[in-house]
Amino acid sequence: MHIKIEENLALINNKQVNRYTLTNKNGLSVSILNMGGIISALRIPGSDGLNDNIVLGFDDVGLYDCKEYRDNYPYWGAICGRVANRIVNGTFCLDGVQYNLNKNNNGSHLHGGNEGFDRKFWNVKVISGDTFATLHLSYLSPDGEEFYPGNLNVGVDYTLNDDDTFVIDYTAETDKATPVNLTNHTYFNLSGNKNISDMTIQVYASRFTPLNPLLVPTGEIALLDGRPNDLRDATKFKDGFKRLAEGYDYNYILDDDSFVKKAATIRDEGTNREINVYTTQPAVQVYSGYYIPEINGKFGRYSGVAIETQHYPDSVNEPEFPNTILRPGEIYRETTIWEITYY
Repeated sequence: MHIKIEENLALINNKQVNRYTLTNKNGLSVSILNMGGIISALRIPGSDGLNDNIVLGFDDVGLYDCKEYRDNYPYWGAICGRVANRIVNGTFCLDGVQYNLNKNNNGSHLHGGNEGFDRKFWNVKVISGDTFATLHLSYLSPDGEEFYPGNLNVGVDYTLNDDDTFVIDYTAETDKATPVNLTNHTYFNLSGNKNISDMTIQVYASRFTPLNPLLVPTGEIALLDGRPNDLRDATKFKDGFKRLAEGYDYNYILDDDSFVKKAATIRDEGTNREINVYTTQPAVQVYSGYYIPEINGKFGRYSGVAIETQHYPDSVNEPEFPNTILRPGEIYRETTIWEITYY
């Protein structure tokens, strides 16, 4: 397993941005930044000898701080937390205390607030074996950061294996009860084309959490039967876009209650590329990138799809949703696996 380390590629917030690239025996590689744990490239060898990047990201890492990116912040490839997705009105009550978090999205708290884990600089340790390589990232989120309670020690392991699986393992511990819901926000485009219209997606869920017009969860759990966002059957994105004015941005509740379950499959007929997503999490947010900005004449609307394994949005305010409160003495553990293949 080969590991390439590139240091001081850019200076953001007066800190040095480094890139770590893991490459397996098959030539598949993944590039990760110490800023935000951002997965900036996932390169998969093709039969034509090309090594296409199948996720959205910048070769010039300084562009993660450019105005066009920051103004439309799409969280490309980043770790999102403490709490991914939305907390309605940015408030919750825990053990009799009300907490008021920073609001950064239509009056709600999204993906950790004004400066979530996606903008933090993580400590990095490289671990390598004969058939795998792991990048261990760690970060201490101090008590009161974004107005969350408790000191939260977070660890994220990115592991690339020789069998072309990429594994994300999350852990966290706290000294005070606090909500935790971590995800990775990588956008996939398997086709190499400008957008994902000809790709297909299948999500193994028959229920979802409906939203109001501000994309805030209503607290309901609803069946997908007959709805335009039903993805139980493999569906081309362009067919879904005909039914949905702004594409997909929904939290799907996975049917399988196994510890590790299959969440979604995306594939591209033109290249025969396929990714199967497995997770220990109970749900997956599918966002097809309606608001992705155009930067330097590249990217733009529907240029990638995010498959965000996670707990339900606003779970901290919905007692019927799966628990997202971590307490002292407990360890938060979740895993997501990308199985990268040709079909």
